Amino acid sequence: MFISNDKRLLKAAQVGDAAKISALIDKKADVNARNSHGLTALLIAAQNGYEDAVKVLFSGGADVNAGDEQGNTALMVAVEQNYLEIVKTLLAGAVEVDRCNQGAETALMVASRKGFAESAELLIKDGADVNIKDKEGTTALMLAAARGHTGIVRMLIEGRADLNARNNIGFTGLMFACWKGRTEAVKALLSGGADVNIKKEDGVTAMMSAAVAGHTEIVQIIKDAGAIK
Repeated sequence: MFISNDKRLLKAAQVGDAAKISALIDKKADVNARNSHGLTALLIAAQNGYEDAVKVLFSGGADVNAGDEQGNTALMVAVEQNYLEIVKTLLAGAVEVDRCNQGAETALMVASRKGFAESAELLIKDGADVNIKDKEGTTALMLAAARGHTGIVRMLIEGRADLNARNNIGFTGLMFACWKGRTEAVKALLSGGADVNIKKEDGVTAMMSAAVAGHTEIVQIIKDAGAIK
């Protein structure tokens, strides 16, 4: 049965066969061909952590900004799995660091959500927009604060993240940290200048969020920071 070079390339990507990928590119295989799931060879190699295969595809002209059916790019996929070398390779090219998937999530949001500080640092240094919001109005800072990824919270603050940005229901990063009991993240946000007295439309504040969740230590920290009862 005849198998086209395009299909051979996709199969080689599935197993990370960099030498075969290189040979097929030389034979003019379409480096951006997609399989039945809508994945390119680069997406396949990136999600499986095949560093050499990614480098060959990258050098061979693969579209680094091509997305899967959900709009996730190779960069997002590599960040999701914390494949740092692949992240570095992709950032060295014409990658759109702020490209969003269908949920309007960026690679930096993925790193912030997962707690992958090294990937977050690479993205920020590459110029990633720290204040982009997803469909729910959530920023990278809110994601990191809610999960207690304090190192990333600090990075985002240094990268000029908007500490008082609100999501679609009025939550700020500080409110998320208070509600989830992320004491160190709360301290980092306060040190960065987060407003302790911002209210949601229903009047809920960061201190109230901590109190309702039973985080008494955080309630005291917020009070000491100037929260109004």
